[in-house]
Amino acid sequence: MIGLFSALVLPLTVLLAYLSLRHELRKSESERRQSSESRALEGIRGAVQQLNSNRSVAISGITDLKYIALDNPEQTQRVLEELTGFIKQTSWAQTPDRDEFLSACRALREILINPRLPAETAIDFSRTWLGGVNLTKAQLRNANFNEAILEFATFNEANLSRASLVGAQLKCASFQGAELGHTSFGSADLSGVDFRGATFETTAMIIGANLNDARMEGVDLSNVVGLTQDQINAAIVDKHTKLPSVGWQTLGVELKLPEPRDPGNHGCHHFDPL
Repeated sequence: MIGLFSALVLPLTVLLAYLSLRHELRKSESERRQSSESRALEGIRGAVQQLNSNRSVAISGITDLKYIALDNPEQTQRVLEELTGFIKQTSWAQTPDRDEFLSACRALREILINPRLPAETAIDFSRTWLGGVNLTKAQLRNANFNEAILEFATFNEANLSRASLVGAQLKCASFQGAELGHTSFGSADLSGVDFRGATFETTAMIIGANLNDARMEGVDLSNVVGLTQDQINAAIVDKHTKLPSVGWQTLGVELKLPEPRDPGNHGCHHFDPL
């Protein structure tokens, strides 16, 4: 009888010990996460206060925000909201020294190319001056660039799926190798924009956009909605450019490739991006 009792007690004791240990580990992990979140939030508050200080202090605050986002992906959206707000505030400033603005743009890109960037992250740069900004390889899904000034901006190999650039000023911008599925360029100025290597795998809108001298050699435009013959004639295309078939995308009009022409530099003298 005693032997049977001992045989039952020992496994029960082990089970209770295991459950107690698991509870303590979960409690410890929860406390660790809460502590980490509290430190991150406190760091964000401190960094934001620095943004309105002198140049060196502001740049230090920008750097702090960048590393908080990189080390704490769950705080990325909040950091981006603070950074985009600061960039909007300083982008139109007519000052001889723009170190803070440039530092914020560079920090923004480092955050947006982070492999740990949460998929639901989105930014709002509507009506913002971002001329020459470098967002190469940035994750810009669902981004709002409506009516933004983005002349000479670089979006090479960026993911702009479902992004909106309605009415944006994009003269001489570059989208080489970019993902542009469900991206909207309605009424945007795309003159001189380089789309070579970009992919329009799903429906993209270019209704009313200015495509004068836009580089579209070899680009598959079969999924683009709103293209007109005048737009195609104004763009730079070649025999490898693929146009949409006759259908609802073209309002029943058959589009034809014009004769190839020399692209020249069409006034787009590209320089090192910000």
